[in-house]
Amino acid sequence: MTRADGRHVTVPGRGADPVLVIDGDCGFCRRSADALQRWLPSGWTVRESQQVDPGPLGLTAADLARSAWWVESTAEGTRSYGGARAVGAVLLRARRPWSTALGMAAFVPPTSWVAAAAYRAVARYRGRLPGATPACRTDG
Repeated sequence: MTRADGRHVTVPGRGADPVLVIDGDCGFCRRSADALQRWLPSGWTVRESQQVDPGPLGLTAADLARSAWWVESTAEGTRSYGGARAVGAVLLRARRPWSTALGMAAFVPPTSWVAAAAYRAVARYRGRLPGATPACRTDG
C-alpha cells in the first residue's frame, strides 16, 4: 500500500473481491462510486469507510478519513492504493482501452502528479460538486 509518506507496504493475507472504500456520508463520493459500478465490470465491491474496520486492510482510521482506498489481494498479500491511485486501480480493472489509459495515468509520472493534484482538488471542494451533501463539506 502507498502510505501518506510515499512508502509502499504489502500486508500479508488473502481476501475476496477487491474493494473500493469510500466516504459513505458523502453524496458526491457515493454517486461517483455508483457510476463506476455501472460503467465498469463486476468483480469488485464498494464499502463505506464508516462500516469498515481499517486494521485488517492494513489501514488506519486516518487513512480512511483522508481518501478513498482500493484494496485487493495478491499472491504476496494485500495491496492498497489511496486517492487518485485508488481511482486508477478501479479503471485498470475494467481492462478497456480508455479505462486502461486513464488508470495508468494515475500511476505513471508525470501524469500521476496531475492525477494526484486533481484528486486533492476534488476532495477539497467536493462539497461544491454535483451530488454533494452536507457531509461533503470540508474546510476548503
